[in-house]
Amino acid sequence: MDEQNSPQAKNVKQTILIITFGMIMGVVFFAAVTILIGDKKPPQGEPLVSYVMAGMAALCLMASTVVPSLIVRTQEAEKSRDGQQPDYMTYLGIFQTKTIIQYALLEGAAFGNLVAVFIEGTQWSLLIAAALVLVMIILLPLPARIDSWIQHRREMGQFENWNQ
Repeated sequence: MDEQNSPQAKNVKQTILIITFGMIMGVVFFAAVTILIGDKKPPQGEPLVSYVMAGMAALCLMASTVVPSLIVRTQEAEKSRDGQQPDYMTYLGIFQTKTIIQYALLEGAAFGNLVAVFIEGTQWSLLIAAALVLVMIILLPLPARIDSWIQHRREMGQFENWNQ
């Protein structure tokens, strides 16, 4: 049996999917609560919290692309100090770490915008939160996507070490 189809690998892939799905559903349920019991009156004055949370959403969206890449490079370097390329399970652990951090950044920004909706009633903050949830759904780590990512990282590792 190959590594990617081993029971241990399947369990880790399921765990990654459960964690990410749980993070998405947490935002969705909080959005429902916010819509049901949040401030229904139009915003009074400048919606300062909404502006700050919109800026945070933009920063977190950018960080969700940069930070996971840095984590992957750092962990790959640590795991391959002896010159050996990391094995499948090691890459699976790296993928899990980078995915949780990526989703945490997106989830935090979505929650921040939902808090802005709750406090100030700005509907455009709800749209920002919905867009962040959509990004999370698009990035959902399905098993085939995980295997493809690991294969790509292994090929890149072989390419980078071709002359050594």
